[in-house]
Amino acid sequence: NPALEAVKLLPDTISGAEIIKLEIPTVFRKSLAKIEEAIEIHNPEIVISVGQAGGRFGITPERVAINIDDARIEDNEGNQPLDVAIYEDGEPAYFSNLPIKAMVNEMKNNGIPASVSNTAGTFVCNHVMYGVLYLVDKKYPNIRGGFIHVPYIPSQVVDKPEKPSMSTIDISRGLELAIKAAVENSEDIKAVGGAEIMEKKMKKRKSAWICRAAVSMAAMAAAVCLGGCGAVETLYSGKGEKEYGKAETMVILTTERLRYENVYSEEIWTAEVDGGGT
Repeated sequence: NPALEAVKLLPDTISGAEIIKLEIPTVFRKSLAKIEEAIEIHNPEIVISVGQAGGRFGITPERVAINIDDARIEDNEGNQPLDVAIYEDGEPAYFSNLPIKAMVNEMKNNGIPASVSNTAGTFVCNHVMYGVLYLVDKKYPNIRGGFIHVPYIPSQVVDKPEKPSMSTIDISRGLELAIKAAVENSEDIKAVGGAEIMEKKMKKRKSAWICRAAVSMAAMAAAVCLGGCGAVETLYSGKGEKEYGKAETMVILTTERLRYENVYSEEIWTAEVDGGGT
């Protein structure tokens, strides 16, 4: 479990705060029971849960958890709740009370890709985040809590070359920076911190195409190389429309492909089309 291995690498103290590491099962209800047991023993000020969201490009603190279990697959004990409220007396959703944008800012300022996520899914990760914030709401008002998703590690994408990954070392470093920001910031900052697919307008500079795109490093390197070599071949030109060079087109196509794979899965690229191309 890459999330667990990254947590194990964390130091025992971060910004003066003692770090207590806890492994929880990927099982509905049992995961929350183990967390509450640890809360009773250690009386922490902050509870941060960590899980993996394969396909994401960076480390993503979650903004919100919703009151629903809707499992696409079974958990590790064969449970698969569908359209079931996590707690009948809970709110429809709970927002993290961690300084998530300060956490993202701290990671990015230190070279770790990160962004705020607005969906924790409907599997055990969302279940855990919602459950912790439910406990904060009902029983432990002095605790701050939230959830962080981490990406694949390289060994998980050997046969998935289009999927992004991050080393366990970098994931652990990012988590350390996120925890540091959580400890040092009682209130969040005002900043742009959400996940972005691509900046709407890409600006051409003398040596490279600079784009804020959620693309793999291989695609980014290709875009920078072509832009730096002064590629000017026009791949599309229409009356009154912007002309796109090869470098821009590669970035756009790569980014759009990754975006649609995240939404529709890789099957979109093998779907049959009719004679009209639709």
